[in-house]
Amino acid sequence: MKRNWIITTLLCIILISILFIGTYSLSNKKAHCIDVYVGIDAAYADMTELKTLIDQVKDYTNIFVLGSTNITLDEAKFNEMSRYINACNLSFAAYTHTTKNTSLEFNQSSWTATAKQQWNFSGLYCYDEPGGYQIDCDPLFMIVQEANNPSEAADKYVQRLHNYISEFIDLDTVVMTSDYALYEYHC
Repeated sequence: MKRNWIITTLLCIILISILFIGTYSLSNKKAHCIDVYVGIDAAYADMTELKTLIDQVKDYTNIFVLGSTNITLDEAKFNEMSRYINACNLSFAAYTHTTKNTSLEFNQSSWTATAKQQWNFSGLYCYDEPGGYQIDCDPLFMIVQEANNPSEAADKYVQRLHNYISEFIDLDTVVMTSDYALYEYHC
């Protein structure tokens, strides 16, 4: 009987110790939080309509992508929309094109440094749906027009896509895109 009491007491002490050690160790770990963005991309240039749209979605989204180059290539419009989106407590990204070898006066690339300091700027959205254009065989936007085999096609695709977005990679900002090829393609 005494032996059972000793074993029971020891088991209780061990279980209570495990409980306290486990609780202490869990309470000292920082919570791991994954940022998930849920939002929309609007690619039209009417700023009044964009502001109305932002007002309609700001309560259940946390990012807005300015997708119109009529705005993102006009610094005054771009800054106005950036201030508005920021005032609505949304993060935002901007659709961008390269300014290399063009006559564009406004360089979005250098604008990003200021945007990151002033607003909830999340990054640059560039080269929209590259895989989709490839799968759809869209000759205007396909990255790889010809290849002798799948391995060569993959190598060309990765290298050329990297070349297209390299200007933006060097900016120390997030570069993002979207695509539909991975979930639309059926073998």
